[in-house]
Amino acid sequence: MVQSLTPGETDALLERFGYCYDSLIHRIELVLSRRGQPLDQAHIDIETRDGQESRRWGLLRLSVVDLQHYRVMQAPRKDLGVVYDGMYIGWKEDGTVRLDLLPGTDYRNGPNGNEPPSPDHESPCYFVGRALSWDFQPYAA
Repeated sequence: MVQSLTPGETDALLERFGYCYDSLIHRIELVLSRRGQPLDQAHIDIETRDGQESRRWGLLRLSVVDLQHYRVMQAPRKDLGVVYDGMYIGWKEDGTVRLDLLPGTDYRNGPNGNEPPSPDHESPCYFVGRALSWDFQPYAA
């Protein structure tokens, strides 16, 4: 069941899925709007473990709606298919949400937890939009 994420639920989601640390990105889909269609969106499917379901593997789908800006590029010495340092999800005062799949720092184990990337760091794979939703489909046992 697709669920909208709120700022207050962000830490619980990140902890539930272990920040998707070393998880595999299966798909990144950009849906660009046309006349009469919904807003620009990004859908990201990540193979990861669910900390609440006996550590079962499955696909976590994250959807960023009303994309404001994004970047998807191959980083040097990194495979775009792996979430190496865990993912970052942060909210700004203007109501936008940032989903960063290559934040450059392991925020899960950082001194201040899930803190935003430094202003001088420009991630090679991030999405900024007005809303973020998620769904987890566990693999059959």
